[in-house]
Amino acid sequence: MTDRKRTLELNALFTDEDAVSPVIGVILMVAITVILAAVIGTFVLGLGQNVQKTTPQASFSMNYNSGGTQDWVNITDDGGTTIKDTDLTIKSTVSFTANSTGPKKSLGWEQADGVDHAGNDVTAGSSAHLQASSFKGSTIRVVWSPAGSDQSATLRKYSVPA
Repeated sequence: MTDRKRTLELNALFTDEDAVSPVIGVILMVAITVILAAVIGTFVLGLGQNVQKTTPQASFSMNYNSGGTQDWVNITDDGGTTIKDTDLTIKSTVSFTANSTGPKKSLGWEQADGVDHAGNDVTAGSSAHLQASSFKGSTIRVVWSPAGSDQSATLRKYSVPA
């Protein structure tokens, strides 16, 4: 091969762009098709509805009082996010009564908030009053678990002194 022929072939190699455009076009069309299929699939299958709720930011204080034959624990919402009363549960390691309910270890806030009916949002100043023969050494938790969800979070945990 002569040097001139090699130079012509080398120049033709660098200036020939016929194959580049169709390859890039095919890659772009495949990428667009995949993105559109993902977006349409998300809407059709309703995957956007499974977005989880975020845990509310609320602060609760607990006061323990002991005297006579009954112990009391008062739970007060000190502020933060407003929470549906039906999304809060009070749990204890000992049985307690609240607002004329029978002894239980778990009770919804709507039954323990002193109003005894659902539909009241838990806001700053909302409180629950629990009674037991003895809370000493027990643990009390305020648990958030929204209706229709498998999520839950302990918003406040209180260990009663023994």
